[in-house]
Amino acid sequence: MAGTSLEGWRMRRRSARARLRPPRVVIDGDGDVAAEVARRLGEPGLAGLPSDLSTPADVVVICGTRRPREAVAARVRDVALRAARACPVVALVIADAEALPLCREAARASGLPPWLILAPGGMPLAAAISRRIADQLRVAVQQVRVPVVGGEEVGPHAGLAVVSRYVSVAGIPLADLVEPRPCVEPAAPGRPPSSLALAAAATSIVRAILSDSRRVLCCTAWVEGSYGLPGGFVSVPVPVGARGAETPLPLRLQVEERALLQRVAAR
Repeated sequence: MAGTSLEGWRMRRRSARARLRPPRVVIDGDGDVAAEVARRLGEPGLAGLPSDLSTPADVVVICGTRRPREAVAARVRDVALRAARACPVVALVIADAEALPLCREAARASGLPPWLILAPGGMPLAAAISRRIADQLRVAVQQVRVPVVGGEEVGPHAGLAVVSRYVSVAGIPLADLVEPRPCVEPAAPGRPPSSLALAAAATSIVRAILSDSRRVLCCTAWVEGSYGLPGGFVSVPVPVGARGAETPLPLRLQVEERALLQRVAAR
């Protein structure tokens, strides 16, 4: 995912967005997650929030429901295909607690480049730990950085690791702060993230894409070449911009953390 081809893709995406004013986001879903994403994105200058794939969009957010997983996968395939037909440079954000297999389904059905398909992944867990650290240290949560790698919190791809040696507060490593240091271990392992957490993560991804900010998010993204992965959807700290997922940050992972990524990508 490097070289002139990627820069060419970014330029094509920017030119496509230039023809769509204002930026257009489509939300597919009728549950709590969809309602919260619509509320958070319901701001001036943004068009197309209702579920309407008849015209091109910059981003399509597919929100999970409590239907059987087979029905959810079928809906993801259908929405991804229709979105890609309307706009071949559309980005897909799958806001579901078990989105990893859905990302694969969306990539196969739509034919979109896999780096344009993202999901919250480890973002809800990273946000929860950041809030816990911020509360204990009495600082703004925006000052806390918690890198997370692995898969998801629940489902067949459950398994997330907090890279605690890279946790920082206002750029200061957490290990250098005075004792007692806040706990960075995951709370309630195996518990699915709330609708609010999923919606907040999906909204952050959408805003990073629309603004081309290349903000580093611990989301589910396509990784190929980095960390020894031949190609697969995993949760890693990755810059997110107009072309979706960029090259992940080159963290120095330990053996068990690399093994976790290998297991997730291979499933």
